[in-house]
Amino acid sequence: MTQRKYRLYLEFCAGGDLYHAMDDHDHNWSLDNPDDEDEELSALPSTFIWHVIKSLAISCLVLQHGTTADKPVDGWRPITHLDLQLPNVLLAMNDDRSDKVNEKTDVPAPDEPAVLPILSDFGVSFFSPDEQGCPLSDNPQDYLLDYIDTRYPPEIQIQHGPNFTPLGEKTDVWGIGRIAWSLIVHRLGDYGPVRDVRAYGDEFRKYEDFIPVSLDCRLNRKSNYEDTVLTGGGTFPAARLYDDDLRGLVRRCLNLKQEDRPTLREVLDMATAALDGDEKVTTDLQDREELGLTLSKHYNQFKIGQPLSTTKQR
Repeated sequence: MTQRKYRLYLEFCAGGDLYHAMDDHDHNWSLDNPDDEDEELSALPSTFIWHVIKSLAISCLVLQHGTTADKPVDGWRPITHLDLQLPNVLLAMNDDRSDKVNEKTDVPAPDEPAVLPILSDFGVSFFSPDEQGCPLSDNPQDYLLDYIDTRYPPEIQIQHGPNFTPLGEKTDVWGIGRIAWSLIVHRLGDYGPVRDVRAYGDEFRKYEDFIPVSLDCRLNRKSNYEDTVLTGGGTFPAARLYDDDLRGLVRRCLNLKQEDRPTLREVLDMATAALDGDEKVTTDLQDREELGLTLSKHYNQFKIGQPLSTTKQR
């Protein structure tokens, strides 16, 4: 038999990932005196956060329906990503648009942002196989964690049944909210999104007295409100820089119960409306420097035709 070589080509995202890109913001906003009026800390423009939300909503809709259209692709099996985390969002660099100026009008080329979020890492993504008459379902039992990890949606963590909560679209909506929360507060969040006010007790000591919003506890069983999550005061003052529409959507995405979260379509529609109605979208998203992101030092290193240095480190 003739031997064949197969090659898998993946898009190279020169900007690294969103987790490392937030290094400087996380460091600056975790200082002891972020409210110091003598020092104005840099912050992400709201347009970039909406841009990330929109990109992730589009990706998850395609996974769920095979398209972003209202009608799913015939025969498509819904795919749930399950692992929307900052390190799993890669950043592609749009060189052709971000740094070039239209020679005739002397203005930046329109439409394309300088940094493009790309959803990656489908290692735990799943679609349910045809049951073929089997009374047992794979969802959610086959995909649950057997431990508590508050970086993940509440329904992925330990479920005891018998009334199991299936994993699906609303699970990934929580993941989008988790990423957006970190961008709003400018913190990486070792425990995932948390309430703004700490609670002191044995239950929360392992979380440095924070209350992770995905923890199944009495305080989280009501919907997230403006006085509990992303208040803009206390531990996470950066949140006050953003309007109620953005913070309100993220609060809803992070609700403990799936039925209290928006759909992917609602998330996409809100992000699209926010970007369409903002006159600063083009300038904000094309100005790479103003984003304040810590982009990979390997930028340009892997371009076709470029010499590769094996001594460079991130």
